[in-house]
Amino acid sequence: MRKEIYEKNGNQESSDILPFHWEFGKEEITLKVSSYAYGNGLVVLMYSQSEGELELFGDLTVNLPGGYGLEPQEAFVSG
Repeated sequence: MRKEIYEKNGNQESSDILPFHWEFGKEEITLKVSSYAYGNGLVVLMYSQSEGELELFGDLTVNLPGGYGLEPQEAFVSG
């Protein structure tokens, strides 16, 4: 894992770059944690860097509003 610093809107942010292997090869991704608009559950998003910009690559979590026995800060991971 390597740490990279990039500028966004004039502010410097640090992000960890992680290797992600999938059926089409290897991507270097950054994980961002937020919440879903519907249900306010935890969402973990994957971003790849394309032409100097972060671009949404996919998500690691599934939005299943209604609790399903989840504790705060827990989420279902997509298989």
